[in-house]
Amino acid sequence: MMSLIIALSVVCGVLFGRFLLTTEQVSTLSGLSSWALALVLFTIGYDLATDRNSWQRFRQLGWRVFLVPAAIVAGSLTGALFAGLLVDLGAAEALSVGAGFGWYSLSGVLLSNLGYPSLGAIAFLSNVFRELIAVLAIPALSKHLGPLAAIAPGGATTMDTTLPLLSRFGTHESTLVAFISGAVLSMLVPLLVPLFAGLIN
Repeated sequence: MMSLIIALSVVCGVLFGRFLLTTEQVSTLSGLSSWALALVLFTIGYDLATDRNSWQRFRQLGWRVFLVPAAIVAGSLTGALFAGLLVDLGAAEALSVGAGFGWYSLSGVLLSNLGYPSLGAIAFLSNVFRELIAVLAIPALSKHLGPLAAIAPGGATTMDTTLPLLSRFGTHESTLVAFISGAVLSMLVPLLVPLFAGLIN
């Protein structure tokens, strides 16, 4: 049911933005949504800070917490290679797109600034769709495969835009892991995208 509500919300947002709202209204809503997200993230942080059991469990995990972003990197890049074969992209091109890990604004700009505007557009769209798919999939994945599995599709966004959903459908412990994973992936994007782009022939 929650996945259906989220999907309907996205569709309604697209329709309202396209047919009913002016550019100024859309801009105002964008600013309000940023403040709303900041407020939600603040409350999540406060909730985590007051739960000492989660922090104790998190300390027990130690270095193993980094296995989650490592697995996401491996899965994202492998998936990008296979997708590249389907749409006739070279390996380096596909990897540079996949290395966006959902951070569509940065990965698209990086590739465009590196002299690949078409690839930048592909990166932007593919990572936008990754975030949308993550928003729709997180409730079902958390229910059927567990909260740690639900972290994967969000990629770098699990430290901000998809963190509220992961907190809602996961545990305090998985929320901490999601935040760390998103932070690690966000740091890797500006390193890996130019690295793979430099291998393009």
